[in-house]
Amino acid sequence: MHWLRFRLPTTVAHMAVDTVNTLIDALRQFGILDDHQLALIEREAAQQFEEPRQLARELITRGWLTKYQAKQLLLGHGSELTLGAYRLLERLGSGGMGQVFKALHVPMNRYVALKIVRPELVADAKTLKRFRREVQAVAQLSHPNIVTVFDASQVGDTHFLAMEYIDGLDLSALVRDSAPLPVDVACDYIRQAALGLQHANERGLIHRDVKPGNLLITRNPPGVVKILDMGLARPVRIDGGENLKAQSALTIDGSVVGTPDFMSPEQAKNSSTVDKRADYYSLGCTFYYCLTARMPFPVKNVMEKLIKHQMEQPYPAELVRGEIPAAVCAILQKMMAKKADDRYQNADEIAAALTPFCRGTAASAAVVDAVPVTEEIVPSGVSTPLPASDTSPFNFGPPPPKAEIAAPKPNRAQARLMLALCGLAAGFLLSIILVVAIVAGASEKKSASSEATQPAPPQSTVPTKPEPPALRYEDKLLLDCIPDRAAFVAVVNIRQLMNAKAVDAHFDPTLKPIFANIEQLNINPRTQFDRVVVSIVPGSPDRFVAVLLGNYMSAEANDFFHRQFKLESRRVGEGAELPVGTIETEGGRKESVAIVRRSFLAVASDLTLLREVDQRLRETNRPANERMLKYLSGSKPETAIRFLLFGSYVVNEEPLESAGIHDLTGDILVSDRVELDAVAHVRDAKQFRERLRTVGSTFATGALFDPRLAIPAALLRSPRIETVTSVNPQTTELRIKNSIPPRELDIILKAVVKRFGLTP
Repeated sequence: MHWLRFRLPTTVAHMAVDTVNTLIDALRQFGILDDHQLALIEREAAQQFEEPRQLARELITRGWLTKYQAKQLLLGHGSELTLGAYRLLERLGSGGMGQVFKALHVPMNRYVALKIVRPELVADAKTLKRFRREVQAVAQLSHPNIVTVFDASQVGDTHFLAMEYIDGLDLSALVRDSAPLPVDVACDYIRQAALGLQHANERGLIHRDVKPGNLLITRNPPGVVKILDMGLARPVRIDGGENLKAQSALTIDGSVVGTPDFMSPEQAKNSSTVDKRADYYSLGCTFYYCLTARMPFPVKNVMEKLIKHQMEQPYPAELVRGEIPAAVCAILQKMMAKKADDRYQNADEIAAALTPFCRGTAASAAVVDAVPVTEEIVPSGVSTPLPASDTSPFNFGPPPPKAEIAAPKPNRAQARLMLALCGLAAGFLLSIILVVAIVAGASEKKSASSEATQPAPPQSTVPTKPEPPALRYEDKLLLDCIPDRAAFVAVVNIRQLMNAKAVDAHFDPTLKPIFANIEQLNINPRTQFDRVVVSIVPGSPDRFVAVLLGNYMSAEANDFFHRQFKLESRRVGEGAELPVGTIETEGGRKESVAIVRRSFLAVASDLTLLREVDQRLRETNRPANERMLKYLSGSKPETAIRFLLFGSYVVNEEPLESAGIHDLTGDILVSDRVELDAVAHVRDAKQFRERLRTVGSTFATGALFDPRLAIPAALLRSPRIETVTSVNPQTTELRIKNSIPPRELDIILKAVVKRFGLTP
């Protein structure tokens, strides 16, 4: 029992308050209200309030009590609202050092953040001396980007720090509530943090636990970064096993070496010998989190995280968000270099490198201001006391063990929802293929005897354009998923699609059950699924391969996929062994499914295509398909789907080139509306226009029976077709544009949801 609890009789200190008079006595004894306030309450209380919680609510309304104080008083913990000269007002959170409260320094009438230090941090004379020495060093820091320490003292056996109170959010909460930050805002936050680290480094201090939770963003003044716990990362001993996963800080031989998600490679080996460059790596991981809303290595197992920090590169941020400038990605990569010598050597170098990409604190402030302030709720009664760890500033017991989460068992309802998620993208792709099929189908079929073998596609007459940019990692990853002979390619940007207003409004209730199951696999589908790359090779529309890219293949997900699809290790041809299974798709066809390159889930019409993709992903020196790269690089950052259709695509046993279509490329953008922006190179512009009108009419009729066709029908209803240029006598370039306004899209999507029973 803590020393403070002996100051009061047991009946007051530990028993729940059950009468109005008892509550008033507690308010007087603990000095929560002044004499004038007490006098007013005593006159009014007996007449107006029958229960103590009613009086507590009234005091909160008047601003005389905080919700935290009311809760503590009602639970009989009023003795824990005062610590020396400080009066505790609100519980702000907890961390490796202890619990943090908003408090009032009564003599100076100043609000502070009061951190009550864990007893084990000052358990003996040696550690207490070192702790006091480090507090003295931190107290010498004076910088706008570092939280100021006002006081370090103790009452009885309880040690505490009084620090500058910050009205704002930490970066972890900000990214969680806002998704990835705008690039310029993320750059500004990291720039400010680097300036604070530089100030501390110049005075010989290293943080050792830089992470989003230790970077606070102020509301007033707006958008200012404050580093918390500068130089105060202390040893914390925790249990191993399952409890280890529940902790934010990792302990090796009783010494904190940081937080595994943000820890430098050298820090995991020996935290006592690291220098300031370890903080720069952690700041780089934090930068990655701000830009992508995901951890660099999102796996549950702590040791697996550490190994990945040592050996692997995180999933490229530029692949998660195409709008991140290449120069910003280069800064991020240098900050997260595995070797300290390859990183920036001073924090001010980081700040200088980021400055050109910062828009300023006005934009940064707008982000944090957009996140609402949340408050605790006063309990309606006290029949079920809150856990001591939630109410007592002096209870530092370990958190309750984390419940084991069983992998979700697949069922028919879940399978239908999974099809809805995939079908949203697949419906667009299907419509594109059908459009071209109908357009091409108006031409004469070849006789069955005209040719026994597949004709070689004619060379496109479109003139060559300037050379594409140098091959980037994300470009190589996409290209490796696409067979060289692909005649149709679609790249679905899951992030853009899932975050679109239209999808959010109509499919969010449907997606929630799916996402809830996926998140049990330690996967955030809105941030960890990136792209679906679908390719169809000449010969038949049924010959396809689709690869789901992203940073999601945790151990839990791997196990789940093995069970879900009954994957078994098989050697495919002369390639490597793959975990391979089969799935039955609509129409009773069976497709092959596999985990390729140990990272991505792939589905294909046959094992040959799976093997080919796996081999391409494993090769490091494969030459780029420049033609494919040229088409892919033309995609807009906000594109939900980029599609490419080449003249070699076969319809009715003949390639599109024979029907006068050299290629068709374009973007589908989805926000509160759906927009089509495509370019076609054709031989006969007039004939193509007529066929497109026929397609629109056909889809409109089909949509009466199948709501999935309503979106392509709307897009193809009177599209705007512009003759951009006559490339040469044989080729005309046409620009095809159209959009579905929000009101019409609302009707269409509601029909789709209703028709297929997608509502929960």
